[in-house]
Amino acid sequence: MRLQNGFAPILIVVGVLVIAAIGGAYYFSKQITPKSQTRDLIVASTPQPTSESSPNPSPTVKPTLKLSPSTSPTPTSTSTPTSTSSRTNYSPKVLLLIYNPVLASQGNRKLVDYKNWKNPDTLTASIISDLKSSSHGIVNYAVVLRIELDGIPVKADGFEWSEVSYLTCISGGECHNPDLANYQAMISAVDACGKRNKGEIDELWIWGGPNFGYWESNLAGPNAFWYNSSPTVGTACQKLLPIMGFNYERGEAEALESYGHRVESTMKKVYGSWEVQYTHAWNKFALLDKDLPGKGGCGNAHSAVNGDGGYDRASTKVVSSSCEDFLNYPNLTGNTADINCNAWGCSADGYLKWWYSHMPYFGGTGPDGKLNNWWPYIVDADHTLF
Repeated sequence: MRLQNGFAPILIVVGVLVIAAIGGAYYFSKQITPKSQTRDLIVASTPQPTSESSPNPSPTVKPTLKLSPSTSPTPTSTSTPTSTSSRTNYSPKVLLLIYNPVLASQGNRKLVDYKNWKNPDTLTASIISDLKSSSHGIVNYAVVLRIELDGIPVKADGFEWSEVSYLTCISGGECHNPDLANYQAMISAVDACGKRNKGEIDELWIWGGPNFGYWESNLAGPNAFWYNSSPTVGTACQKLLPIMGFNYERGEAEALESYGHRVESTMKKVYGSWEVQYTHAWNKFALLDKDLPGKGGCGNAHSAVNGDGGYDRASTKVVSSSCEDFLNYPNLTGNTADINCNAWGCSADGYLKWWYSHMPYFGGTGPDGKLNNWWPYIVDADHTLF
């Protein structure tokens, strides 16, 4: 459990990002235009705060909302399935929420431009493309609504950044602690639960800067479980709402890692445990060679199978791994192969895409009673777990 690196120990509200005691909510007056592939939606007035489940005040923001067309990257499957019978593909609908304050003291430049940080739209497109190719075309996220807000999310304890206090913090000065953003307020600000309940969206992805207070991944709604953070409670969600918290100060690899922690939490829920044991399929998949020499699988979101357990995806150490055998799942042969970082290019993003591509993705149900395709668990927990 941890907040985005650079986001501080705990998350903040970018419009999710990406969790535990929260409150305060704000809604935006909207002018809806007819549905089309490209739409713009402008909110001219400052949103009026309301209360959902917490007395904490909402931040004052001057939002500009834009609806963007869906992104549909071309899949580049890393391997060919031997059987895809009864396999279902998924196209989760994303509400993309970007907190990007306009800085009056810096010539009304937006924070991303002022700091020369990465473009969140470009990063989002890369994440969608990476997940589609690495899932062998099974998962194709689409951004169906894009909202960009001029502001920083209010903290769970009610603290609100001023422009001066935030710029002082990220310049090495004093920062607010605790850092966690008010998730209920972020969710309410864009009526994410209402949209989820009506089937308009499936997930909420929130972008922001360091110290915005996002969890890397979080879950709201009925039956919400540990999602690399404690569930967000007290919302109006009638279905599970996955919330990703991304940091545009950082890059593609860090965003893929955040998604990886969501995967780890989900698969632990599916199999009931995650431990250093050569037992069920998830344990075998995530094993590191250092923990059970000669029994390594593929690794985890932080460390490759040949890593030391830290952020180690560039080790040239050669170990025996069963990761390639998972491309035969559930008909594992027990075969292993010597492997090191050359298999994925010795880069962080290369490793994570390689890791995702080796997750089981065939149709049907295995002898353990679990789906042979793990991706439905990851992107559709509402239907596959409950």
